[in-house]
Amino acid sequence: MIRRGRVTGLDMQADGQERWQLAGKDEDGLAFTVVITPIEPDVLVVTVIA
Repeated sequence: MIRRGRVTGLDMQADGQERWQLAGKDEDGLAFTVVITPIEPDVLVVTVIA
């Protein structure tokens, strides 16, 4: 989903925390949204909303 999506938003919070939002369609044509929040240099929180 991350490869198929396009970046639709980037939020930068006051503390420097980033949150990337991607949107797209899966192989079956169903819409999805992915939110990626880096919490440490090597750790990401990925939330998929289908």
